[in-house]
Amino acid sequence: MDQFALIVKNYHRHLEKCSPTVKVAITDDGIDPLQANLQENIDGGTSFHHRPGRPDRPIYYWSAPGGYGTEMAKLICRICPKACLCIIHLGEGLGEKEARQIKPETAIEAIKWATTAGVHIISMSWSINQSKVSGDLYNDFQNFIRAVYDKGITMFCAASDHGNTSVSGVKTISPLPSAIHSNLVQPPSMVKTDQDWCTETGLLSPWGKPTVTGSGAPSSVFTAVTVR
Repeated sequence: MDQFALIVKNYHRHLEKCSPTVKVAITDDGIDPLQANLQENIDGGTSFHHRPGRPDRPIYYWSAPGGYGTEMAKLICRICPKACLCIIHLGEGLGEKEARQIKPETAIEAIKWATTAGVHIISMSWSINQSKVSGDLYNDFQNFIRAVYDKGITMFCAASDHGNTSVSGVKTISPLPSAIHSNLVQPPSMVKTDQDWCTETGLLSPWGKPTVTGSGAPSSVFTAVTVR
């Protein structure tokens, strides 16, 4: 994969006239600007994350304390070496046990921004707990996802770490008819999902533990690894 990416980068100047530009929105916790191998891919971005109690003080998209967005960008550029990356820093808060948690309202804003920016792909390597948001907000989110789907924009989305079940234990499925469900084939000791979910999966990918440079667990980068 890395050798192929290098060849594409070296010969891209000869292919520019016949190969379209691919714009990918990475909606996560920003990106590390010191990653030299990503600098030429970054095509701008925005941030919906602010300092606590200071809505007038945004934390810019080139700040990536968790490393999640940076890992996603690196994996995506291994697949598509000349991708133009649009970085969107989502708003964050603290959930149960002080865990990092995405603010759902900023996810909607991120999707709107990415659509306006004309991206072809939106990477969403996170999930929203339906029980933690209001019904109106959840419906708004679903409507925006449907609008993106209708525009023909490809979305890579992460499922909950607990599989395709809701908090009440009821199975959930994608509301989009053409969704491809993928799952990493993990060692038995790491499988958190039931066997039914694995058998219902449309795409299986062999287990490979990604290297995470940030402080978080690797589950957040499985979206890119699975579709690699």
